[in-house]
Amino acid sequence: MTTRKNRTESWVIEGRKLLLHHLDKVYWPREEVAGEVLPAWTKGDMCRYYREVGPYLLPYLAGRPVTFRVFPEGIHGFNYYRRSLPDKAPPWIQWTPYEAETKKRTLQLPLLQDLPSLLWFADKAAIELHSWSAKLPDLERPDLAIFDLDIGKGMPPRRVQEAALHLRDLLLEEGKLGYPKTSGGDGMHVFVPLEKGQSFAQVREWAKGIGETLARRHPDLMTSAKGKTHTGERVTVDYAQNSKGRNTAAPYTLRARPGAPVSMPLSWEEVERGGFGPRDFNISNVPERLKKRGDPWKELLGTALR
Repeated sequence: MTTRKNRTESWVIEGRKLLLHHLDKVYWPREEVAGEVLPAWTKGDMCRYYREVGPYLLPYLAGRPVTFRVFPEGIHGFNYYRRSLPDKAPPWIQWTPYEAETKKRTLQLPLLQDLPSLLWFADKAAIELHSWSAKLPDLERPDLAIFDLDIGKGMPPRRVQEAALHLRDLLLEEGKLGYPKTSGGDGMHVFVPLEKGQSFAQVREWAKGIGETLARRHPDLMTSAKGKTHTGERVTVDYAQNSKGRNTAAPYTLRARPGAPVSMPLSWEEVERGGFGPRDFNISNVPERLKKRGDPWKELLGTALR
């Protein structure tokens, strides 16, 4: 007899039959964080989330290699990053060859071009999705600049929201639009669409200059660094994500943190209002929010990332 813990279901998604295994395995346990009791969520909950949110998420991954963070035993267990396509992946999952500079071998970088591919990886315990800032056919030239706004432990969320607004204003001075999202942790990300043609080094140098300008203008709030640092009560503007082969939490990905938070795209009006914390957008409420409000980043898809 199959126990409930080992429950397997067969789903037909876009004409493909998928077997999803161990759907009652707890990936996010019930736990108390800062006095708040957070409910448990299972692998089945995760798969259903990606089935519902996939149509919103997948357009942001079109043509972009994806790195997966895999948690076979849930968020507090052993985990690893998967950058290349598994040997036993079905032939319908797309990939692109990539010459890895560090390992001097050719990798098969996965591409999530459809919902069955997304759910196949979800069945392999891929909780988190991280995507490149460059897309095919030219992975050497990014079409996005990414700013990672990082805060130290215990800093109030409003600090990083204020920093994001200062970044927005400076980008507007430069004639560029930024698109904010929560990181799914304590920080925020701002994606900036670019015209292709610049190298990663050029984009990184530009992003570094933006961070340094913000640090000069707002020295009590912001600092700039290549990599995460926690300098007192200041928000770090990390520009290191603008490097070849680096990846950033994708829009709408779940995060392997208590409460199953989501890296949630927002409007700037929502950032101005503030009042949200890292777990306010999560596995339980994001699907319904999208049904009611739609995707706040649809302009980014409709113009800049075509």
